[in-house]
Amino acid sequence: MIARITPALNRKTGDKGFTLVELLVTIVIIGILTAIAVPAFMSQRDKGYDAAVKSDLKNAALSAETNYVDLLTYSDANIFYEGASAPIASDGTSYVAFADTDEYVVYGLSKSGNVFVLDSRNGGTPEQVDGLTALPTTPTPALTGGGTFVGALAWDNL
Repeated sequence: MIARITPALNRKTGDKGFTLVELLVTIVIIGILTAIAVPAFMSQRDKGYDAAVKSDLKNAALSAETNYVDLLTYSDANIFYEGASAPIASDGTSYVAFADTDEYVVYGLSKSGNVFVLDSRNGGTPEQVDGLTALPTTPTPALTGGGTFVGALAWDNL
């Protein structure tokens, strides 16, 4: 039986495999497509990190505004951690807030390295702060009431 199969397997039928050049061209094309796709994917991931921080800042503003209705102040322990010595951090992002009785400024640092600010005077829209790579230690723009560093938002209230 094996004697009959062996000659059939060794017989050339005219079929050829891929040449080395064809394989190399295919690998080069796949490499070029990968080189194009990976940076595009990385920028999408950074956009996702930034969107998460913007969403957190909007939620923080909603919490602050909700508490302001009852307390008539932003600088209260129910809204912000007062006297915190460091920004609150979570999964590569961090947040810091400054507040006085009538206004607040909240900053968020994204995993992508971008810093966003939400100022109660600008309508509650998070904006990217150009040229800033770390969270500030004083509010910019300055609070008109001389607001103080109050640490980070009390995220459990969100």
